[in-house]
This record gives sequence, structure tokens and C-alpha cells, in this order.
Amino acid sequence: MTAAYAHKFARVTISGTCFSGTEEWSTGFQMGSPTADIVGVNAPGAQNIAAAWSTFFQSATSYISNSYKTTQVKVAMINSDGKTNLDEIDYYLYPSAISGGGGSATNPPQIALACTLTSDRQRGLASKGRMYLPGVSLGVNNADGKITGSFVLSIATNMKTFLDAVNTATGTSGKVILASKGRKQQNSLDTNGQPIYIGGESAWVTGLRIGDVYDTQRRRRNSLTETYQSKVLA
Repeated sequence: MTAAYAHKFARVTISGTCFSGTEEWSTGFQMGSPTADIVGVNAPGAQNIAAAWSTFFQSATSYISNSYKTTQVKVAMINSDGKTNLDEIDYYLYPSAISGGGGSATNPPQIALACTLTSDRQRGLASKGRMYLPGVSLGVNNADGKITGSFVLSIATNMKTFLDAVNTATGTSGKVILASKGRKQQNSLDTNGQPIYIGGESAWVTGLRIGDVYDTQRRRRNSLTETYQSKVLA
């Protein structure tokens, strides 16, 4: 496989549990530079990201259910071929899992609120990315099925604060970027018989946006044991 991505970058994964540990969740983003490889992944990058995430996650105005907990932050180097460099991974494990600060209301785990990360590119590769925010527990208006706009603005403001803090934290691998894999060159293999990619792109994340309609993320529901009630027809 050759150069799936334009450069080496870091993939940040924030993860935890919900519903007393019966279910797991994760979200994340990419860090690096649009013009160069990152040099490495070193402490205290993950710890500093974890500190910034704690502020977002525990804020009452991020509206994350307290049944959701964050347990770790992982920062891993991704080589340009798309494979994780196992020698360049930094973990931060919270001494005690932190809980969402938005109260006890809880939506089903597959209901998620998406935060779209944007760049200066209007379309195409490295123009947009997506983070699924865990455990947002706001109700919707009966009239239109949407979340109240002032609440969404509060979450967006807190996310901006989080990402700004990540970009200025010491020990991190560059700044927040969008790294898009190039396309496979059809019917072409390298000397090792692996697919050849062309046109990988990266760009700085310059903004974010959050909508007032919930999204779904099916893989967020992966461990709940379902109990059925059955009836036999007469």
C-alpha cells in the first residue's frame, strides 16, 4: 500500500462507558499539519487533551448525561499508508472516570449529536469531518422535533473552547486537522502487491457547526442485552 494519506498524523480517540458500564462509546479527531509529517507522539499530549475534554464533558451547558463517563484518551500516530505506528501511542487513563455534567436525563445510545469540523475548503477531500458527541441528553420541541437553538449554541461554544485548548496545549502532535485518504488507483498495485492510493489531502480545521436535529450512530449500540416480550396469536 502506498501513501493513502498526504502525511503522517495523529488520531485522537476519546472513549468511555455509559449505562453503568454496559455500553461503550468513543469519539475523536485528527491532529498534525497539512504540509508535513508529525515527528512523533509523546506525553503529556494525551493528558493535556484529557484536561481540556474534562472541562467540556463536565460542563452543565454541554448537556451530557451523567450516565456517560470518560475513561481514557488515546493519541496514536497514523503512517501515510494508513496503518497505526504501534511504537508511537500515548494513553491517558483518568484516575477516576469522569461523568457528564448535564444531569440524569438520557437518550438511547444510538441517538447522537454530530459536530461537523470544517476547513477553508468548500467541498471535496479534507473539507469536512465529523465527531459524534456522546450522551447529549436534551429533549426536543414537540412542535418541530428540534433542539432549542440556544442549547445548541452553548454546546458549540463549549466545543470551540475545547478545540482551541487542544490547539494550544503543550506536547500535542500539531493542531487539529482534517486528513482525508486518497482514492485507490484502479487496477494498480505496488511492488508488494498492495493498492496504490493517489491524492490524499489534509487541511487545518478552521471552524465547527452543530445542528439542532439529532443524528443516529448505530455502532454506539453494541453491547446492550435485549429482552423480548412475545405473544402467540389466537
